[in-house]
Amino acid sequence: PQADEDNDSWNGTGQVTTSNVFGRKDWDEAPAFAEVDLKTTDRSKVRLDRLEMKVASSDAYRKPMLSISEHFGCVGFRPDFSIINNGWGDAKDMKMSIQFTTVDEDGNPSGQPSRMFSKDIGSFGEGVDVSIKSVLTEAGVDTASLETGRFPCPSVDSLNVCRSQLANKIKFGEVADYLGNMQQAMTLNAIGKLDYSWTDDEGHINQNSEPFRTSVTVAVFETPES
Repeated sequence: PQADEDNDSWNGTGQVTTSNVFGRKDWDEAPAFAEVDLKTTDRSKVRLDRLEMKVASSDAYRKPMLSISEHFGCVGFRPDFSIINNGWGDAKDMKMSIQFTTVDEDGNPSGQPSRMFSKDIGSFGEGVDVSIKSVLTEAGVDTASLETGRFPCPSVDSLNVCRSQLANKIKFGEVADYLGNMQQAMTLNAIGKLDYSWTDDEGHINQNSEPFRTSVTVAVFETPES
């Protein structure tokens, strides 16, 4: 591929995000091309009747090709997301390092992030669901109240007041300064890295470390308009 985003996802040299480059292509209509240079010894012109290419060996590129699918809706407290693997090999013994951060107007991380938290993800093939509830609990968040509570708000115009009241009512611990807003939801933006290994067709074990970013929902306000 010529697109940097495609190559970064394929090679693990970019950031793992919700941009799934694999899903944007019709792979049945994306053939591989081979460039062949042919010439005669006497430089005479000939007509090529047919060409046969014999492949001595072919090894699949087994490095996982990762993207993230964020979870929204159904319930307000969704401290989880999915890691999708569109590559041809499994991700093995994955460990996640994660920090919470604020974002600027363009949605890019800004300011000083939280301390680093870690979580074992394990091995997976096509994908895995990742819950960071235990990470939030470690950070001092009252996850029980967020998980069982419902948060009514008089109107959309009152959302800022409702957010302030909720932040004072429920303990958000170390992540209180990183709470963000998305319409009627209170969110947390996270950055970090995914460390894992993968095995090629010759049995060689390769180590990879890829940065990632995602967002999770911690509460949703219910208004008469919703």
